Amino acid sequence: MFALLLLFVGVVAGAQTMWFDPPNADQHTPVDAIVSGRWIDDCVPVVSSVSTSGSTITVRMTADGTGCTFVGTAYRNVVHLGIVAPGKYTVVATVRSAFRSTVENEIARRTLVVRDTDTLLISPYAIPTSGGSFELQVKSPTNITIDGVATRFSFVGDTASVVAPPHAAGAVDVAVMQGTTTRVAKSALLYYDPHDADPALFEPILYPLALEGPDAFGSRWTTENSVWVGAIKFRDPIATGRLPNVSQPWGQVLYARREPAGTFHTSLTLFSSRVRELSHPYSAGTEVPIVRERDFHDSRVWFLNAPVGTSLRATLGVWSLDPDDDVDYSASLSPIHVPLVKVPGTNLYFGSVDVTQQTGNLIRVGSDTGLPRIWAMITYVDSDTQQVTIVTPHQE
Repeated sequence: MFALLLLFVGVVAGAQTMWFDPPNADQHTPVDAIVSGRWIDDCVPVVSSVSTSGSTITVRMTADGTGCTFVGTAYRNVVHLGIVAPGKYTVVATVRSAFRSTVENEIARRTLVVRDTDTLLISPYAIPTSGGSFELQVKSPTNITIDGVATRFSFVGDTASVVAPPHAAGAVDVAVMQGTTTRVAKSALLYYDPHDADPALFEPILYPLALEGPDAFGSRWTTENSVWVGAIKFRDPIATGRLPNVSQPWGQVLYARREPAGTFHTSLTLFSSRVRELSHPYSAGTEVPIVRERDFHDSRVWFLNAPVGTSLRATLGVWSLDPDDDVDYSASLSPIHVPLVKVPGTNLYFGSVDVTQQTGNLIRVGSDTGLPRIWAMITYVDSDTQQVTIVTPHQE
C-alpha cells in the first residue's frame, strides 16, 4: 500500500495540465477550466465540487480506487466556471484518492485573468513589461493610475493618451479620477514578457516548414513563408512580406495577440507558405498549410491513403500544445515512438521521425495514455524528382 501511495503522488505531481476556454475571458464570457492528464488507473478523477474563496477558485475531484484496473488512463474534465467577475484568480485543481480519503492532493494550478471591458475602454489592452502607451475613452480626467501608481497622460476631447511605466508581467487595475468620481477597471491592462508566449494573450501561428539549405541526393531547399499584416497585432514586430527563414526543424512560429470577444476585423491578415527545391527553378513548389490553434486535435489524428513508393522519403512532424511523452506513429503492428521537446521561445512541443518504411493506407498518430492537443504532417519527397507531397491529418 505504501508503494501505491508513492506512485499516486508521483502521477499527481507530473502528468496533469489545466487550461481555460476561452483563454482571454471578460465579464461577459462564460469560462471553462479544462483539467486533463494521465491517471494511475482506470478510475479517473471526476469533479465533485467547485468553490470560490476570495481570489482562489478550487476545483475538487475524487478518484475512486476500488475495483480499478492498474493501467494508465487518459482523462479530461471540463469544469464550467460560468461568468466570473473581473479580476485575477488562482485556479487550483485537487483530487482526493480512496487510498488517502482525508488528504487532498493538488494536481494543477493556473492563473485566470478576467478583464473588465465595461468600466473603461482601453486600446491596446496589452503592453510589454518595459512599458508603453495606450488610449482611454474618457473625458477630462484629473488623474490616471496603473496598479495604484500615477501616470503621465494627455487628452483631447474624449480620448486620453496614457504612458504606462514598466511593470512585472500580469494583469493590473486602471483607475481614472474625474473630480470626485473614481472609476476602477479591474485587470483591464495586461503586461506581458516579450520573450514569453502567454497563451492567455497570444495565439500561435505555425508555419510547419522553414527549410533552407542542402538535403539528401544533392537537393537544395528553400521555404517562402510570408504574411500580409492587417488588423491583427503580433507579439514581435512584423511587416508585410516574406519572413526571414529561420531554418529550424519545427518550422516557424508567430504569435498573434488575441482580441476581445466580439471584435470584428475589417482588415485581413493573411499567411502563406511554399517550399521549393532549387534545382528545379521553374517549379512553383508545394503549398504548405498554415496551422492555427483551432487545427490542433485532442489525443490523436489519422492519415488516410498516404502515398506509398520505393523512391519516397517520408518524414512525420508532430506539434503539440501540451507536454506529452507518449506520442506514437502507428502504420503497422510496431508503433514508432515520437519524442516531443519544447520549442525554444514558444509554448509548443515538437518531434519528428523518419517513417519511410512505415507508410500505409491508414496511419494513426497520437497518445493512448494522455490527451495532448496535437497536429501532425507527413512530408514525402521523391528521391528521383524531388517532388514534395504534403499529407495533413483527419480528426478522429
